[in-house]
Amino acid sequence: MTGPAADPAVPDLDVVVPVWNEEQRIGRTLAAITAHAAGTGLRVRVTVVDNGSVDRTADVVDRVNATCPERVSVRLLGCSRQGKGAAVRRGILASRARWVGFCDADLATPPQALDDVLAALRAGDPVVIGSRRTAGARVEVGQPLTRRLGSLAFRALTQGVTGVSDSQCGFKFFDAAAARDVFARSSVEGFTFDVELLGLATRLGYRITEVPVDWSDQAGSSLSLRADGPEILTELLGVRRRLAAAVPVAAAAPRALRGGRTTTVVVNWRDSAHPLAGGAELYCERVAAELGACGEDVVYLTSRPHGLARREDRGTYRVVRGGSTYGVYPFVLGWLLAHRRRVGAVLDSQNGIPFFTPLALARTTPVLLLVHHVHQDQFSAYFGPVMARVGRWLEGPVSRAVYGRRLVVAVSPSTRTGVRRRLRLRGAISVLPCGMDAPAAAAVARSEHPRVVVVGRLVGHKRLHLLVAAMGAVRAAMPRAELHVVGDGPARADLERLADASVSTGLTVFHGRTDDAARDALLASAWLTVNPSAGEGWGLSVLEANAAGVPALAYRVSGLQDSILPGRTGWLVEPGEDLGEAVVGALRELADPEAAATYAAASRDWAGHFSWERTADGVSLALAIERARLQAGRRDRRAGNDLVCVVDVPRDLLAPGWERHQRQGDTWSQHGARVRGLLRGADEADVSAALARLGVDRRGSGVSVVVARPADLLGSPQTWADASAHAPAGRAVAQPVRSRA
Repeated sequence: MTGPAADPAVPDLDVVVPVWNEEQRIGRTLAAITAHAAGTGLRVRVTVVDNGSVDRTADVVDRVNATCPERVSVRLLGCSRQGKGAAVRRGILASRARWVGFCDADLATPPQALDDVLAALRAGDPVVIGSRRTAGARVEVGQPLTRRLGSLAFRALTQGVTGVSDSQCGFKFFDAAAARDVFARSSVEGFTFDVELLGLATRLGYRITEVPVDWSDQAGSSLSLRADGPEILTELLGVRRRLAAAVPVAAAAPRALRGGRTTTVVVNWRDSAHPLAGGAELYCERVAAELGACGEDVVYLTSRPHGLARREDRGTYRVVRGGSTYGVYPFVLGWLLAHRRRVGAVLDSQNGIPFFTPLALARTTPVLLLVHHVHQDQFSAYFGPVMARVGRWLEGPVSRAVYGRRLVVAVSPSTRTGVRRRLRLRGAISVLPCGMDAPAAAAVARSEHPRVVVVGRLVGHKRLHLLVAAMGAVRAAMPRAELHVVGDGPARADLERLADASVSTGLTVFHGRTDDAARDALLASAWLTVNPSAGEGWGLSVLEANAAGVPALAYRVSGLQDSILPGRTGWLVEPGEDLGEAVVGALRELADPEAAATYAAASRDWAGHFSWERTADGVSLALAIERARLQAGRRDRRAGNDLVCVVDVPRDLLAPGWERHQRQGDTWSQHGARVRGLLRGADEADVSAALARLGVDRRGSGVSVVVARPADLLGSPQTWADASAHAPAGRAVAQPVRSRA
């Protein structure tokens, strides 16, 4: 059997629920949906897409998921783009279910309507929507008169476009093929997104089935006909024009650049199929996949090793390959120059030498420079004196000239510091660490004997020879200590020779490349992972081990000092200290089952804080900020700075509707009776002005403003616990919640 339903990990039905500050009613809605879903006999997932909530919506979703019936689950996705249409598109395109659809958080249509919807989908109907104007429908609580008149007018304007009697009932479902076909072409993010969806489905030849529903008007709608009416009318006219000009599927443009939309291009020197692929490739590919799942047209430009195809379709994005290790640079610039009119944005991944993509693009095309770590000290390890000097010149002075004030994405606070102090790039810097996937549950107990497991590329600058050599000292103290190395690379032969030459007891195994199941099982059996590198961009292998409940030990160097929380998720060793002695100390502490369990729980909690959805949402937000800066042109007089402030405000001081007056790029989250904001590029005057827009006096009682620490930049919930320890007597301790990019 093939297709999504053949995979037991993939749901049969995915119900998307868009939310924005729905703490008060999302719990009841999810409880009703999951309870009814349990009786369908299907694997059902409810995907809650958070459109930037600042209340405790995320906490409520997590609590409901913990009590779901068998074969039913709830997950939370973030969506940095505003608008119900954007949130629904995010959830639909992220689904692999056989059937997928959406309903409103207010549950105006009860979940019992799923029975008729599923019957129609099982019968082969590709698009099934709830309708209040089909025989058998009942309106139990009607709308106020003004809203009813507005609905009639809206229906008159849209029925010729959609071909249905009720386009606005928030209960619409699709089979997988129709959902991807329709939503990949949609672009509306506001009120009229339903009209565009149904208009596209009609034009693409999909039959739309209306099923009767019971419906009740719900209080709490933020829609105002007086305030929003003109905008809705303008939006609707735009939808009608685009649908009238839509190209039929039979005459669709080639897949190189789809339809009439602009394309987001991710540029990296390798992809995961490359023999030397590593963390940089994972970052770029996962961001490309997440952006594509949000409905964007995404192309991944990279080099072409021998034996790989020039083009590869990966569902949510396409890979286009060309050029060798160094030939990829002119290939990328040539491709961008040839397609510059259709390129809407670029994520330019710098691996020592950037691609200098602004040279091939219009000045107004947003480009984000992605920096994993600064390579100034590494060029001399790979090149002779002349070429090393050229490399440093390209990464530093030439990059400053070409990228100017373009926004920079750094994967860690350490990289952020290096970019500013060593490369002296002038653009604003946004810290967006790698995401994480929850590891597959491995039914493997921790090893009986002390075991160190390392996963990663075997290359010289990872300095694994230090760990292999240190295992002699480790085994002198713990004779049965084991070292397992998973991965491959040019340094493997030397490492194996070093291990063979050492005279010690214990076991050292080089497993090479393994499948995911074997890798996860080895990690699950480990006591400890060790990263002896002299510097990383972030330390993805550390977080992957943490996700399996394994603490980490590393030198206190760039990147790794950000990804390890000393005393909670592992240990940091000062450069120059004895590595073997440090490993022995960590293993002895972990020999205590209670201590090991504490480290394991903290490690899983820390790793669970990161997600690829959050990383991609941060990239989308950074692109929006950069696009706005470029459109402002000379009118943009802001003086860029790296200062980030943390603002802590009592919730009751905020004026009603304060959420609509936030600065673009700032992050807010609610913790009990207090609201916390991360204000980027904000000095004292900026903070005062930002708070004034929210209706808060900077000098008011209970308002706190401090400079952000590295953990704040990573969105660590631990910083709230740290702050509460120093809070004045009587102040409520803030509870950590999942922050939003």
